[in-house]
Amino acid sequence: MEASAPRIARPKDGGTEASATVGMAYLVTNNCQVDSALSRGLNRRTPDLSVTLGLSFKL
Repeated sequence: MEASAPRIARPKDGGTEASATVGMAYLVTNNCQVDSALSRGLNRRTPDLSVTLGLSFKL
């Protein structure tokens, strides 16, 4: 679980974005990993919900 504020600014400059994220990763093989995350916005300036999926390969 992670809480983040990737953008911290005064309201006149667009305001602060804040979110809470939970994610996981699964090692399919020694050279391949699948991961995902779900983020929830904590204020009006942050998207309500965000989903990410990833696939990584070791070369």
